[in-house]
Amino acid sequence: MCPGSHPSGAVESIQAEQLRRALAGEPPGVLAGRPRKTVAVVSGKGGVGKTHFALNLALTIGDRLRIPSALVDADFGLANADVLIGLDARLTLANVLRGELLLKEILVPVSDRVWLVPGGSGIADLAEMDAGRVRKLLPELSCLDDLAEVLVIDAGAGIQSAVREISIASDSIVLMTTPEPTAMKDAYGMLKSLVQSYGTGRLAEKELFLFINMAFSEIEAREAAFRMQTVSRKFLGLELKELGYLPHDIRVSRAVKAKCPLVRLYPHSELTERIERAARRVLASPDAAMPRAGNDATPGKAGAWRRFLQVFLAGRERGEKEG
Repeated sequence: MCPGSHPSGAVESIQAEQLRRALAGEPPGVLAGRPRKTVAVVSGKGGVGKTHFALNLALTIGDRLRIPSALVDADFGLANADVLIGLDARLTLANVLRGELLLKEILVPVSDRVWLVPGGSGIADLAEMDAGRVRKLLPELSCLDDLAEVLVIDAGAGIQSAVREISIASDSIVLMTTPEPTAMKDAYGMLKSLVQSYGTGRLAEKELFLFINMAFSEIEAREAAFRMQTVSRKFLGLELKELGYLPHDIRVSRAVKAKCPLVRLYPHSELTERIERAARRVLASPDAAMPRAGNDATPGKAGAWRRFLQVFLAGRERGEKEG
């Protein structure tokens, strides 16, 4: 069994107890007092390790930093976060949006402080739904805020409209790339598409992070980060904060093959320490970077998921009016 995982019976008892407390309206305890936020992990192309990083980031926040978190698998093209933890989630957010299930019925407890929201085509469906339908679903979808304080959203790769809408509705954006020229070019293209859709000013309100994956050396990682930061500043007017990097390491592929997250299989490794430093930097971002979607959407009042959906909904409504 993967280190840190639960037997099926233990997982079911954790899920039942936490859902019972949430649905009974009991005090949220540790969920009160700290700002809540959503972190979208995006990339310009597939194959750069985005889902692997997003999963380990959510687990680090929940298990190592002890802050309740959830991973929302919004990579509607290749939703496979469940596979990386040895599961086969057949029920997804798409079932909720079609009215077949409640959100609480598809949540997968990964540990006592980490939840998985299987996405499948759900986020794509959400992006295609009219604003009125999304608004009706808002109370049901918002129940995730009773369980999780920080949401890590594994968005799709590329410049599809759904990826852009997820990014702009999130509090922070982590742009993933490798030092390869094609990956760097596509990562820049992702940023450019966001600027073209929403403007530099809207993007500048957020904290934008850059994470380099699969670097052969620290020098290569720093050079890649410097190039991305330079062109983004010069041509897009955006400041990318360097979040860190992960080197090429056989332990990453071993973790993937073992269907066990890296931070659990190698909890004392340098790789895990790098991910924890990245998590701390993301969580240390100032509240001012978070978008406001109304008086009840300020950090510490509305949950991260509800605030995300409100901003997402506002974008949908603007798009429908302009269309």
